Amino acid sequence: MHHFALLAEPVTVLRRLYNRGLWPGLKRERWAVDRIDHCLTRLREPEFGEHIVTDHRTVAQVADTIAHSVGLPITPNTDGPVLAKLRRYATTLRHVRLG
Repeated sequence: MHHFALLAEPVTVLRRLYNRGLWPGLKRERWAVDRIDHCLTRLREPEFGEHIVTDHRTVAQVADTIAHSVGLPITPNTDGPVLAKLRRYATTLRHVRLG
C-alpha cells in the first residue's frame, strides 16, 4: 500500500478553497480555512508517506507523479479545457451535501 500527502503553501490552499465548488468564496470553507496551518504541519510528518508538493503542478502532473511512483501506466488525458471543467463540475455536484 502506498500513502501520499499532497502539500501546498497555505496561500495556494486558500486560493484552491476559494475556487472550489460552484460558487467561489470562502464562506462555506470556514472549517478548512481555520485548520490550514495545523493540517499542513501534520501532513508534513513522515507517517503520511510520500510528500508531493503541488503548488506549481497541474492535476495531471500530480497524477503522473503518483502513477510513476507506484509503477502504474497512465494514459494521457485527452479532455480539452471545456470538457475538463464540465467533469470537475459534475464531480462537485455529486458531492454536494444539502442541509
